[in-house]
Parts: sequence; structure tokens; C-alpha cells
Amino acid sequence: MKLTVLGCRGSMSVEGSEYAAFGGATSCYFVESDKPAGGNVYLDAGTGIVAAPDVEGEINVLISHPHLDHIQGIPFFPELLEKGTKINIYVGTDEAHEGYDAAAAINNLVSPPYWPVGLSAYPADVRVIKASFPIDIKGLKVSAMEGSHPGGSLIFGIEQDGQKLVYATDYEKTEESVEELIEFAKDADIFMLDGQYTDEELEARKGYGHTSWNGALELAGRAHAKTLMIIHHDPAHNDDILSAAEKELTEKAGDDIKVIFARKGMILKI
Repeated sequence: MKLTVLGCRGSMSVEGSEYAAFGGATSCYFVESDKPAGGNVYLDAGTGIVAAPDVEGEINVLISHPHLDHIQGIPFFPELLEKGTKINIYVGTDEAHEGYDAAAAINNLVSPPYWPVGLSAYPADVRVIKASFPIDIKGLKVSAMEGSHPGGSLIFGIEQDGQKLVYATDYEKTEESVEELIEFAKDADIFMLDGQYTDEELEARKGYGHTSWNGALELAGRAHAKTLMIIHHDPAHNDDILSAAEKELTEKAGDDIKVIFARKGMILKI
């Protein structure tokens, strides 16, 4: 599998030279199989999806939750303009989103009065699907667990031929969820984990549904992940702040785990 970072900013997009290294686009990642005719999956559809690569065949988008920074790129997704292209947008059940209808939220966002037209007006064949996981997308085995975030959020696991990636954006550590997450992410090749805050910021923002850099390292270590990728960077954290944090966390991790802070345009082979 191959992972491409299209957007890794949390909460809102940012711009300016001080954000050039890590990028300002909101959450979107592209996972593709390295096998002939293998599957592909976009993880969330923030503004990063505007820079989506050309993809042949059916397209699949997994939505962790329908907060704006994770779905606001949908109307600008270039593949929507490709006539006949089949696009499956997967969301969780209402139960997974604390009773909210995530499919309705997406359809409402891309419709009047918030947008001039609905998804059905685009040339592509778009379906928003309430999925019960696990599912198989052309050899990519996708599983999910409920995370800990206001309004509910899904944490995704993608596996193929023994390779394992876990995507845990917008997650706050709770007694009820932490052991399940550690087991879910056990031995992951890449553990993509929310690290929006410093420890001090997290203390002041408990209940917002996010994790600190140090908290993410602890969870990844307990899961015995090979690589920790910090994602969902706070809009107030510029390149200097993130670079310093990456260096500090790398030193703390030592040889036990590889630490990477996600950068727009980054490509990793799994």
C-alpha cells in the first residue's frame, strides 16, 4: 500500500509562508493498493481533496465524521466532474455518530442554501453509503471502531497482505475507549493519530475530542506501532512549532518507534 498526505490540518485551513512545510489544507489522505486493479481509499474529504490525484475506476471515500473540516472539500473534489465515474462515500451508522445522520449531513452541506446544487447534479455517479464495517474494497480490508469525539467519530483500519494502517483522527483518550484502540492499532505499520495539542493546550481543552503529542506517543508505544504519524495539526501551530515538536517527540521515542509529523505532499510506502 501507499499513503499520500493531501491535507493534515485540523479544525480549519490556514495559509501563509509560516505553514508552507506542513501545509494548510484540512484532513484528506489517499491510500492505494500496490496491486494491479487494487482498491483505493480517501480518508476524509477536507480541503486537501482538491489536490486529489487522477484515479482510474471506482473511487471510495471514508468519512470519519461529518464535522466541516473533514467534509468541506467534497463540492470541490475534481472527480465529481468526471461523467460516469462511480464515487462511494462511506459514513458510519447513526449509532456510530451518537444518533446523528452523517449521510444527511453531507447531502445537506452539498445542497441549497449552503451550496448551489446537490450531489446528484454532478456528472459523476455519487452514492453516500451508511456502512457497517468491515468491508472489502478490491483487496483493501477496511475495519472500524468508534472513537471518542463530540458527535461520534470512526477510527479506520486498512489492511492488505499483512500490512496495516490505522487512521485515528479527532480522538481524545478516555477510559472507555483507550484499551480498545490499543488493541485495534496493535502492531500497525503506520498509526496515524490525532496530535492537535500540547499537553498544556489539552488540559485547557478537555472534552474537545483531541490528543496531545505526548499522549499520541504513549498510545502508539502501547500499541507497538512501527511508525507514529501525528495528524490534525492545530491551525495555531506553524512550521517552527511543529518542527520543534517533531524533533522533541523523536528524541523521546528513541529507537522504539519512528515518529513523523504529517506534511502535505508526503508519500509513504507501507
